[in-house]
Amino acid sequence: MNNRKMGWAASGALIVCLLAAWLAPGQFHSSLCFAFLVWFSVTLGALAQLMVHHLTGGRWGFLVQRILEAALFPFPVLAVLFIVVFAETPALRHGTGYFHPAWVLGRAVLCFAIWFWLAWTLRSNSIAQDQTSDLEPTRKLRAVSGPGLVLYFLSVSFAMFDWVMQLEPNWRSTMFPVIMIATQTLLGLSFATAAAALLLPMRDKRIGELATTSGWHDLGKLLFAFVIFWTYVAFAQFLIIWCGNLPLESAWYLRRGQGGWEWLARFIAAICFVGPAAVLLFQPPKKKSRTLAKIAVWIWLAQAVYLFWVIAPSFFPAFHVSWMDFALPLAAGTIWGAFFWYGWSAADPIPRRDPRLKELGVTAP
Repeated sequence: MNNRKMGWAASGALIVCLLAAWLAPGQFHSSLCFAFLVWFSVTLGALAQLMVHHLTGGRWGFLVQRILEAALFPFPVLAVLFIVVFAETPALRHGTGYFHPAWVLGRAVLCFAIWFWLAWTLRSNSIAQDQTSDLEPTRKLRAVSGPGLVLYFLSVSFAMFDWVMQLEPNWRSTMFPVIMIATQTLLGLSFATAAAALLLPMRDKRIGELATTSGWHDLGKLLFAFVIFWTYVAFAQFLIIWCGNLPLESAWYLRRGQGGWEWLARFIAAICFVGPAAVLLFQPPKKKSRTLAKIAVWIWLAQAVYLFWVIAPSFFPAFHVSWMDFALPLAAGTIWGAFFWYGWSAADPIPRRDPRLKELGVTAP
C-alpha cells in the first residue's frame, strides 16, 4: 500500500469521525477518549521501547527499531486529537486549583514538547547514522535515551494524572500511572512485534541474519516479562486500596465492579494475564515469528479492552458498548496508520551502518 492510498483511507476515517460526532455527540465523547488513549499509548510505548533498545542493544531491538521509529510519526495527529478530547471533556475543562484548565493545558504542552523532542532526536540521529560511518549519531542516541526515559516516566505520570484520573475527580492512586506505563509498553511492543513479522521484507541478507530464532525469542521474553509486570502492578493497586479500605479510592473499583462491568473485569483478568502468560511460558511459541505475531495481536487487543474498562465506566454506570467504541478506535487507527506508514516507507527497514550490528555478526552493507 502506497502513501496515497493511506491518505485516502485516513480521509475516509476522518469523515467517519465527523459523522459520529454529528449523530451522537455524547457517545462520541466517550468513544473518542477511548480511541485517543489506545493510540496515544501505542506511540508512547514505542517511544519508551526505542530508548530501551538504544541503551541495551540486542538483536530484538534492530528487528523493530524502524517500526518503533515509524510509530512516533503520529505525534502531531495525537496532539490535535488531545485538543478535541480536552474541549469535549467537562471533567478536564471545569477543574479548579491544580486542575484548572490553564494548568492542565500548560502541562500538556510541556509533555508534548518533551515527546516531540525525544521523537525527533531519536529518528534524526538514526537516519543520520545511515548516511555516515562516523559513530557520533549512535553515541547521541545512547546519550539521549537515559535522560529521555526519566523524562518519559515523569511526563507520562503527569499526563495520566491530568487526563485519565481526573475523569473521576475524587479518585487518586500513585500506582495508576505505573499501570498505564506498563500498558503503553505492552501496546507499543506487541504492535512492533506483530508489524515486524508482517512487514519486514526478507530481500536483504542482513534482515535474514537479524530475523533469527534468538531475535524473536527475545521479543517473546520481553512480552512475557511485561505481561507479568502489568499483572503485578494492576493487582498491587487493587490490593492496596482494598486493604486500606479507603472510600474515595475504593469508589473507582466499586464503579467498575457493578452494573455489568464486573464481568468485563473478570474477562480482562483472563485475556490480559492468564491466556498470554500460559502461552508465553513455553519456549516454542516465542521462537516462531508467525506464532509470536498472533500472540502479540492477542496482547494488543487485550490491553485495548482493559483501556475500555478504564474509560467507559466514567461515563456509563451500567455496562454499555456502542458501535462507536469500535468505529472510532478503528478510524483513529487508520489516521494513525497513515502517519506510521509514511515513517515506515521513508527509511530502510533496518539501520544500515549502526556499529552495534557488527557485534551481532551482521554483515555490513
